[in-house]
Amino acid sequence: MNIYKKNTLFIIGLTIILFLNIFYVFLFRNSIDQPELPDSYKSYKAFRDTTTKSLNYEITKLKGSWSEKDSFEEPIFAENSDFVVLHSNLRPSSNGKSLFYKLDKNAKLVDSIPDTYFNIRNAYLINQDSYCTWLTDGNKVNKKYIDINSDTEWGTKKVQKEFKLLMNKAISIDFFYYDYLWEDHSKNHEDKIDKAIFLIDGKWYALYGKDLNLPIYLTLSTQKEELFRSKFTHTLLADYFHKTNSIGSNEIIWNGNAYFNFIKEKDTLKIFQKMEFNGEKEDLFLTYYGSKNINFYLILNEYSEGYHIIKPISNK
Repeated sequence: MNIYKKNTLFIIGLTIILFLNIFYVFLFRNSIDQPELPDSYKSYKAFRDTTTKSLNYEITKLKGSWSEKDSFEEPIFAENSDFVVLHSNLRPSSNGKSLFYKLDKNAKLVDSIPDTYFNIRNAYLINQDSYCTWLTDGNKVNKKYIDINSDTEWGTKKVQKEFKLLMNKAISIDFFYYDYLWEDHSKNHEDKIDKAIFLIDGKWYALYGKDLNLPIYLTLSTQKEELFRSKFTHTLLADYFHKTNSIGSNEIIWNGNAYFNFIKEKDTLKIFQKMEFNGEKEDLFLTYYGSKNINFYLILNEYSEGYHIIKPISNK
């Protein structure tokens, strides 16, 4: 046998060994020694793939006038309201325009409005020039802020004093940099005149001045908004996790199915979904949203692709 044939056989041998090694890793290293799925979980449904029902409730994909390609944020609630607002395409792209959709207490789509706003504060839609009360009362008319110092000629000390007075009365605050307010090379732009707005007794007031951006006040306002949203955010922990295979070769993170019991009025929706497990059962949970004033719950889908809705089964 000449040297070329020997080299060829050597290369073939190495290839076979490499293939067997890969086969071992994927077939054996990633396989697990785990009992079969317990009988008590075999009736659970993959709710993201099919409508799942219990005796009185069902979970299904929420349908609306929006596109299947639209992305969504967490649902928006207003204090003591009997509706919920959905926000699509926060960052408009090829998916489509950014819109707000309003659902009544039974999840019926009743209204929508284009998103031309900068932020949401205490259920008000706000931008640099005006605010809108549509979230709470359905009025789509933009309202002007009440200017405290519209001439923008106040001195720094006077502005700061007024800022603190307004801040102590306000239940919400927001801020706009001068770059968003004025045309380039205008006097207010060159003077770097910022704008702070304050919600007091149901009306928004505007204060103008240089270097108004006081982060601690804005941080407190943001924290209050997050605390408000958390009242409508609920967590459902998994009842059981069934491993299918490990991720990589370290056997620390596993693929598998997490099984959940959504219990409502002595009724139970039995559902599961694919998840990763790192050994901490507290990390196996579903987040859902709802309030005592509406008759359904929402689950934001993976990659923000719409929602699933949990609602009573209609008797019609």
